[in-house]
Amino acid sequence: MQSYRSFVVALLLGTVAMAAKPNILFIAVDDLKPILGCYGDTTAITPNIDRLASRGTVFRNAHCQWAVCGPSRSSLMTGLLPETTGVVGFQKMRKLLPDLVTLPQHLRKNGYETTGVGKIYDYRCVDKQSDQQSWSIPYRKAAASPPGVQAARFGYQDPDLRRKIDAVVTEGKKRKLNGWQSFSQSKLKMVTDCADVPDEGYGDGLVALRAVELLGELKDAKKPFFLGVGFYKPHLPFNAPKKYWDLYDRNQFEIHPFQKHAEGSSPGLYWECGEARSYSGFPDEGPVSEETQRLLMHGYHACVSYIDAQVGKVMTALQESGLAENTVIVFWGDHGFHLGDHGLWGKHTNLEQASRVPLIIVDPRSPKQAKATNSPVQFLDIYPTLCAMTGVVPPEELQGKNIAPLLLDTEADVHAGALSLFRRRGRGYALRTRRYRYIEWVQDGKLLSRDLFDYETDPMETVNLANDEQHAALVKRLSADLAAAARHTGGCLNYEQYLEARK
Repeated sequence: MQSYRSFVVALLLGTVAMAAKPNILFIAVDDLKPILGCYGDTTAITPNIDRLASRGTVFRNAHCQWAVCGPSRSSLMTGLLPETTGVVGFQKMRKLLPDLVTLPQHLRKNGYETTGVGKIYDYRCVDKQSDQQSWSIPYRKAAASPPGVQAARFGYQDPDLRRKIDAVVTEGKKRKLNGWQSFSQSKLKMVTDCADVPDEGYGDGLVALRAVELLGELKDAKKPFFLGVGFYKPHLPFNAPKKYWDLYDRNQFEIHPFQKHAEGSSPGLYWECGEARSYSGFPDEGPVSEETQRLLMHGYHACVSYIDAQVGKVMTALQESGLAENTVIVFWGDHGFHLGDHGLWGKHTNLEQASRVPLIIVDPRSPKQAKATNSPVQFLDIYPTLCAMTGVVPPEELQGKNIAPLLLDTEADVHAGALSLFRRRGRGYALRTRRYRYIEWVQDGKLLSRDLFDYETDPMETVNLANDEQHAALVKRLSADLAAAARHTGGCLNYEQYLEARK
């Protein structure tokens, strides 16, 4: 009955999509975990994203494929797993697979104008045009600073820090270093920045300005459009205008109550927070003091509220353009972020706080759109879903599924679980179901270890249940589901080698 109902829903939604091709506003946020009001968070101040969510469907159990910017974004934009694209770090995706057809490229071939601004792909994985083949209108840089607004210096606005940066850049010229090289070697890369400047004093305010400008240009387009808008915060460093820091009292932040490794867990689950430790203000080694933890949590939340305000500007421009009633909106964060749980700060793991992402889809043509679902979904699904919603036939090689049925039926399931991958001491292949996270770590065709977490009884991942005999039947079932999911995608290369060796 469930599968039949899902089929009917998908058929109806596909009929709607075929009636008129909608525009697509595609909003990406770097390192954003689901600490948003619409996800039940009571601390984060995010009124604009919450209003957006009230018009669409909140996917409460959405996961990226690899918790690093480059692999996650390349996977989402191609509909292929990182092991398929070969982007498992910051490789150039078209050097690895020259015949890739990205989501905006496919829409472009099917009658769409496509363009954008900000970070949609990771710049290290594409050409200088942010993947030229994706765009019918050249991808734009962020807007220039408005009159009277001083541009940030390598992302920083603190006056004392700016003076120090200017001094090291001047000194670096004597050693024939460019400005960025001088700054990178200077140990002036602070983990936070708080200056009393307007939104446009930091980069994301300028991304929003350009996005509003692009909406003004696209409103008269004779074709439907795909507009990508990529915001850079709350990626480290946590830099935002002072007014967003002032929204919060630092003492209101509670440090995470569980800052240890889970009992009996695999060593590949953890790392030494190398990205955070590259910033001044974060300890080079050892534990992080409570004072610094509260500073980081304060800074992260300030950045989230700053981005929320920029999203609000884009949404206002969309409404004023008269395009809102025929524009599908997809809002996503490229991966999660550990804020002290397990003693971790950053992404780069196969745990819940790194793989779980915000995903909101708004289809204004669907007045009965579901408000939220706990069904497991993954970034691989966005490409085929947008094809279904626009009436565009998807490429055959896509490895995700159409999750459009969930926009109307919160109880439907498209997957047994969402797949995530990570590489450390072997490769970890995780399956996140409605209740569990199950991980198998494999190398050279051999199983190294397993992890199992139950989020109903242990939401902080304190104990690995995989080696407990009383969970043997559950482990067997989840292992079979993981194998089935891997075989469906055909892209879990190392895991498939392990499955073959296991036969």
